[in-house]
Amino acid sequence: YLMDETKNYFKNVEELAKNNQTIITIISFIQANYRDTDLCLENIAENVYLSPNYLSSLFKKKMDKTISQYIADVRVQHARELLRDRSLKLYDVAVQAGYKDANYFTKIFKKAVGVTPSEYREKYNI
Repeated sequence: YLMDETKNYFKNVEELAKNNQTIITIISFIQANYRDTDLCLENIAENVYLSPNYLSSLFKKKMDKTISQYIADVRVQHARELLRDRSLKLYDVAVQAGYKDANYFTKIFKKAVGVTPSEYREKYNI
């Protein structure tokens, strides 16, 4: 009995380490590709050799947010940095942050930050 329990324990630890490495790989891929306007669950799943459904449930379980939410968070964080450059127009910031549509970018940004990108620039005097 003790041998079986020990084997199960190490099997679970090995699986946990593998899952955590997969999450690290996914996060790294998103960080490297957030500017790609076509970045989506299917592209990521293909890159890490998992089914989209499994990847989605694994990510949600480990990160407590969906892939889409995480991608939006990464893009908004980078947009906040890009907004410091006043020579960039808001449309350019949207594109560089990975959004095709500046209006959609504004909506996502406002939802995440509480103000529009232009208000963010003014409010924080960037």
